[in-house]
Amino acid sequence: EARARAFVARRESAGRELEELTGKLREMEEKYKILDQKRIALQGRLGTSEEEVRRTRAEYEEARSRAHEVEGRLSQLRMEAQEIWARVQEKYGVDVRELEPPDETFEPGLAEREVARLQERMEAMGPVNLGALEEYRREKERYEFLAKQQDDLLEARDTLKQTIVELNRKARKQFMDAFERVRGHFRESFVRFFGGGEADLVLSEGDDPLEAHISIVARPKGKKLQNISLLSGGEKALAAVALLFALYREKPGPFCILDEVDAMLDDANVQRFVEVLKQFSSETQFLVITHNKRTMEAADALYGVTMEEPGVSQLVAVRFEGGEVRAELNTPVD
Repeated sequence: EARARAFVARRESAGRELEELTGKLREMEEKYKILDQKRIALQGRLGTSEEEVRRTRAEYEEARSRAHEVEGRLSQLRMEAQEIWARVQEKYGVDVRELEPPDETFEPGLAEREVARLQERMEAMGPVNLGALEEYRREKERYEFLAKQQDDLLEARDTLKQTIVELNRKARKQFMDAFERVRGHFRESFVRFFGGGEADLVLSEGDDPLEAHISIVARPKGKKLQNISLLSGGEKALAAVALLFALYREKPGPFCILDEVDAMLDDANVQRFVEVLKQFSSETQFLVITHNKRTMEAADALYGVTMEEPGVSQLVAVRFEGGEVRAELNTPVD
């Protein structure tokens, strides 16, 4: 019954740890979604800007074409006026621009016909847009403004992509460095706990290291290399303890609580477990919750909880100092 309760407790602890890891994974996924949403938003803004730039560019090209047409017409009119002035100057020796109003010999009919002819030519030329240059200047300024905005968006997009790549690169490097260290610690811990054999941590191939599955393969002394799921219950428990200490070696602390991790171990494996605890106890203080006598024998101090009367708990402390045993009995607690 005690082992069943211990197994349930361990399962609940593993469930809580799984929930915590799942929460962290969801948090990372949320952060990734936020970054992805920002990326999509930037792409949408970029697409809108690109469409606006294309539309502005088309308007700019149209305005420039119209300006060229107007400039061409103006140049043609200037040339024709210059030709008329030159012919009159050559033929009559006078500058038309300096002529006085006609005298009585002026023929109105001829003048009207000439005026009509000139008006027809002017109408054939079409209206002259005198504001084309100002319109061209405005469209050019707008085009340059939109082009600068497009360049800023493209630069922001490239910067964001580079940031994402750099974050992923650093995360993969840190993970792989930590994984290789834990992997080495696990190999050493496994040999220490099993008295031989070999074990390894394996990442699934072809996947992103940050999303890959981690498999545990082990070969206890005298057995074949196999997945940890094929080991016996005691071997699984001992391999889990070995992995626990490998992780602890990667990030040690001054204080560590172990809750009945020796419940599934036999006497020989408990002895190895106790020896490892003694090796680590020089740097870390361990608080071990256990029902195993061998583990209790290796402790520097024991704290027991008894219930001599229903509903009344009493704490008994025993310390081992210099070969002497010193017991302390605390006041009962309801």
